Amino acid sequence: MPGSWLRQNWKLARQVPHSGSEQVSIERHIWPPLRKWSAGRIATEDPDRSGDVLERITGLDSRDGDAAMAGLLDAAEGFSEVARSALVELGCQWGSGSVRHRALQLLAVWDPERAEIMAANDGSEVVRRQAGRFQQVPVTARDDSDESVAPGAVERTPLSNQLALFG
Repeated sequence: MPGSWLRQNWKLARQVPHSGSEQVSIERHIWPPLRKWSAGRIATEDPDRSGDVLERITGLDSRDGDAAMAGLLDAAEGFSEVARSALVELGCQWGSGSVRHRALQLLAVWDPERAEIMAANDGSEVVRRQAGRFQQVPVTARDDSDESVAPGAVERTPLSNQLALFG
């Protein structure tokens, strides 16, 4: 996957006859689902790089940053307990209600009472409505290695330098 997929502004060096190299900035929109997928994939295949992904998220606008953070939370099951706990804590304080809701689902796995209290006191009505629904059933990220994947699905290529997708 090209490293430029998640960049909003992509710089292209183009040779112009007899004038050297000219920098051209191409503006394009990258949809949040691609950012979510990329963040989750990077974190799943190399959990040590999730900190780098978090740094890149700070440079994204809120919608794109929310999507990338949701991708990290989806991959949290593969992190060490300390890293997962820190990520879930960050997610519980995130600005987006959908990200906070996902983080509270993960928090409910090991501390359902605290997740219920936080959900009941959340600023988002959507998250508050979920209070009382968290159970001690583990919430895991989608398992792409499942044998029930649709026939003809494309096999994933090895992770190369996909962190550049957030740049």
